[in-house]
Amino acid sequence: MFAAYASRRGRALVDRRLYLPKSWTGERNRCDAARIPADRAFATKPEIARVVIARTLAAGMPVGWVAADEAFGHDFRFRRFCEEHHVACRGGPEITARHLDGRGRIDPLIGHAPAEAWIRMSWGDGAKDPRTYDYCKRARGSRRSLTSTTRNSGLGVGSRPDEA
Repeated sequence: MFAAYASRRGRALVDRRLYLPKSWTGERNRCDAARIPADRAFATKPEIARVVIARTLAAGMPVGWVAADEAFGHDFRFRRFCEEHHVACRGGPEITARHLDGRGRIDPLIGHAPAEAWIRMSWGDGAKDPRTYDYCKRARGSRRSLTSTTRNSGLGVGSRPDEA
């Protein structure tokens, strides 16, 4: 897991933390041989990302947004952490992901979102086609409202429900 800072003047890696699967953290001898600290316990990738983002924020570095894949987007705790720290999370949860409050799925919300709540974003070229995602934007302060009034949070899906 890496945190990078980029600006017009340059870019640099500013933090990192190694993900260790349970198969490693469960074998102390293996960890000792690899010089992994004894206090290092298993953590999911979204848990590690929260630690790295928190350290970056604590260091006083501005964090405008983070890029994440579906595994992070599916973790409502990670999405909620980003929202609470005013960090835009550009990564799509699966359509069946739970909402930020942990109750209910997001697909009913997206299904009722007005057309103006959607914005298409490109993630660059893929092997065959451009990789684009449609983001359904949600207003701050409203856990259930979907509008086009914010850039700070969004639910990314592969296509609009009416185009599926």
